Amino acid sequence: MVITRRLFLSFAAQEAPNRDRLVSAAKEGNLPCSFSEVSIKVPEDSFWQQHCRSKILQCDALVVLLGDYTCHARGVLWEVACARKAALPVYAIRFGEKGRTGELPSELRGVTVFDWSAGTVEELLARL
Repeated sequence: MVITRRLFLSFAAQEAPNRDRLVSAAKEGNLPCSFSEVSIKVPEDSFWQQHCRSKILQCDALVVLLGDYTCHARGVLWEVACARKAALPVYAIRFGEKGRTGELPSELRGVTVFDWSAGTVEELLARL
C-alpha cells in the first residue's frame, strides 16, 4: 500500500513559478504526495495565523522553496517557526544555480537543503 504524504509548501509570492515547477514534477512523476499552502501571507493577523497553523498541522512535513526573496518573507519565516513548534520535519529546496550560496534565514539553520532537480521531490519523500 502506497502512503500519500501531505507536504505544506512555504514560499514567497515571488517564488510562485518555482512552486509550479515542483508541483508539475510531482504530478508528472506520479509521486505519492499532495500539497497544501496558504498563498496570501499576513503573519501579523491572528486569523491568518490560526488558518495557516491548522493547514500546517494536517501535513507530514513543511517544505520551504528557497529563492531570492525567501529570507525577507515574514510569512514564510512564521510558517517555519510554526512547523518547528509542532515538531514537524522541515526541509528546503533551493532553486537557482546549483551550489548557489545564499545565506539561509536563521529559522532554517539545521534543515536539510536540497538543490532543485526533477528527482528532488522523490528524494525528499524517501526521508519521510
